[in-house]
Amino acid sequence: MKATVHHVAYGEIEYEESVWTGRRDLSFSGKPLERKKRNLFLYRDGARDVECRIRGNFLYGTTLIVEGEEIVLTPSCKWYEIALPTLLFAFLLVWGNVPAIGAIVPIVGGPIGGAIAGGAWYATLYLMRRVKDPGLKLLVWLGMLAGSFLVSFLLALMILLVFI
Repeated sequence: MKATVHHVAYGEIEYEESVWTGRRDLSFSGKPLERKKRNLFLYRDGARDVECRIRGNFLYGTTLIVEGEEIVLTPSCKWYEIALPTLLFAFLLVWGNVPAIGAIVPIVGGPIGGAIAGGAWYATLYLMRRVKDPGLKLLVWLGMLAGSFLVSFLLALMILLVFI
């Protein structure tokens, strides 16, 4: 994910974070900063080096700290961006692990169902953070709910066909 913020003193601040590896890159006005540690970069301002520290991550919000000044690179999650994926996670876990509900429409439970629910939670949160419009965020959530439910249902059918 990439975020660009304009700052009066530092110009265009570009922040990029890899979803898969967590690698972070930071540049001021198109000039990449030297990485010292995962969250620590050095900005050469004339004859002196200025430490730039990144706090947080793209999913939960990132802040750049330069000489005591905090610059928000990506905003933190809204309450519904956490609540909706968590509701999806809980829905899949309850449905997959309660036999009375599973008798209606079976879905995978246990560790396989938990892995699907956890992956759906993360993917839903990630996709909702990429979309700006709250209405589209709701559509993303509904799509992920339907998709993860369908995957769990199809896996349950495959298991039932093999073992019954």
